[in-house]
Amino acid sequence: MSFFQCFIQRFLIFPSERVIRRKWGSWLASIYLTGEQDQNPKIYILKHYSTVMIKMAAGEELQFAHKKPSCNPLTVESVIEIETKGPWKTKSDAELRVLFAMPHANLLEFLRYDENELGQLPENIKGLRSYSVRGIRKGNKGGIEFHRIRKELLFGLEGVFNIECEDVYGNKKDFELDSQRGIYIPSFVLHTYKTIEDGGLLVIANTLFNPDDPRTHDSYSQETFRWLQGQYNPKISTGL
Repeated sequence: MSFFQCFIQRFLIFPSERVIRRKWGSWLASIYLTGEQDQNPKIYILKHYSTVMIKMAAGEELQFAHKKPSCNPLTVESVIEIETKGPWKTKSDAELRVLFAMPHANLLEFLRYDENELGQLPENIKGLRSYSVRGIRKGNKGGIEFHRIRKELLFGLEGVFNIECEDVYGNKKDFELDSQRGIYIPSFVLHTYKTIEDGGLLVIANTLFNPDDPRTHDSYSQETFRWLQGQYNPKISTGL
């Protein structure tokens, strides 16, 4: 019997969502329970073998995401508020603003990586990238994730945002972001933003990623965070 046939056979007899989530991850659980794109989930899997293989790999990677790291994660006290500077008038009668100014020692820390964590991924994601999220409407929430490797500098481009940060020990801290303020978020901190006024965000991250391979994205859900959190504080429910 082929590996794929074995997988299908096991998939067909999984008794519950809990077992599927633990074994293969949330994506296959949703397929099993509801089907995707209004198709029978078993037929969908058969038609999309290559996609399923990638998602299975992501499921295996999620098992790694639940594990405690080799070093103790930082607390929310390590989340740093950054004030922008300016504006100043330029020679062209425009406005100049400094989003952030990072001392050399802090820059080295931002670009420091845990080799044990990197070793769990299929390719090297060391690097530097920046992206923006625009047109976020008042009342919308986003983020709701944490990273094991990635560290982020998060700035408000326009609008106002409330950022809730939580560490693996159960500590929480809130920040307000606008065009005058940003924050530094270390790895292993769950962060969620709520839009107070329509706006946009700018993110600077110390990792690259392959869009076609979820294992390189280094983004994990609140559910996974609760599981990891429960290993540091048994009173916290894993949600599984």
